[in-house]
Amino acid sequence: MKIQSKITLFAVSAALGLMPLMNLANAQNNATSAQPWYNCRTRELWTPQKQAWCQKAEQVKNMTYQLPNIGSVQLQNGSYEDRTKGVTVTLVDKPGAIAFADINNDGNEDAVTVLMVNGTETAYLLPVLNVASNPRNVNSVLLGDRVQVQSIIVNAGQIQANIAKNNQAVTQTYTISGNNLTLVSECLTATNERDSYSAINLEQINSELTGSNPREIAIAAFGIQEPQEGNFQQTVTIDDRNPQQVVVTIMQNNLPDDSVQDVRYRVEFEPVANQSQWRMVWAGRQQRCRQGRGSQNWTTEACL
Repeated sequence: MKIQSKITLFAVSAALGLMPLMNLANAQNNATSAQPWYNCRTRELWTPQKQAWCQKAEQVKNMTYQLPNIGSVQLQNGSYEDRTKGVTVTLVDKPGAIAFADINNDGNEDAVTVLMVNGTETAYLLPVLNVASNPRNVNSVLLGDRVQVQSIIVNAGQIQANIAKNNQAVTQTYTISGNNLTLVSECLTATNERDSYSAINLEQINSELTGSNPREIAIAAFGIQEPQEGNFQQTVTIDDRNPQQVVVTIMQNNLPDDSVQDVRYRVEFEPVANQSQWRMVWAGRQQRCRQGRGSQNWTTEACL
C-alpha cells in the first residue's frame, strides 16, 4: 500500500445521485461521553431507544427557562422569539449538545441543554432536573459570547462543556448543588487531528467496518459512487506510515447541494488478526459552505 496513494473519481453532467450518509448522526469519541443523539424529525420506524430519547428531548424543547437580562423564556419546539426586544433563543439540537444522565445522584435522570441567544451571539448552559417526571430548571451559566459548543459530557456527577472560545479549544467543568452550577475548572484542551471533525457514530454505518482494504471500507461507508451533476470531484488519500494505523481521507468537492460545497471525511483504522485485517475505529466529517451559506473554511457547523 502506498503512503499517499490517490484515486480521483470524476462525474460530469450526469443524473443527480443520492448522497450516502450525508446526515449521519455524530457521536463523541470520548468513552465517558457516549451519548446517543437522534434526529426526531425523520419519519422512519423509530426504535424504542429513539422513541424514549425523543420524548425526553420534546420535554426540554418545550420548557420555560430563565436567562439573565432576558427573563422567562418559553420554548416552543426548541425556539423562542420576542420581536419587541429583538431577542431569539434556540435550544441547540445537534450531536453532543443534549445530554441525559443523573447529574445530582438522586437516582433520577436529568438533562443538560445549551441555549443560544440571537443566533450564535451568546451561549448558556442549562441543566434540567428530573426530566422524565417532574422537570425543573437549575440556574443557567454563561458559557461565553460567540462560542461554538462541541460537546456536553456528564461524568461522575460533573458536567463538562467542550467549547471553542476565542479560537481556542476550552473545557469547562461544573458541579451542581441545589439550584446552582459552580465552575470547578477551565482549561485549554489538547488538540489533535480529530478535533476539527465532527465524530460519526459508527453503529449507524450499514456497510462492513472490518476487511483487508481500508480504502474500500471507507469508500463503501462514505464515498459517493453514483454519477453527480456538475463538476463533482472525489479524491481518496491513504496514509499508512504508522504500522498500527491507517488513515483514509475522502474529499468531495463541488457537491450538487445548495448549501454545502465540499465535504471531507477522516476515517481511522487499526489492525486486527496480525494486520491481515483492518477495523474502522473512528470517523469524522467536516464541510465548507457555499458563498453566503456559512463558513468557506473547513468547519463542523451546519451550512444555512
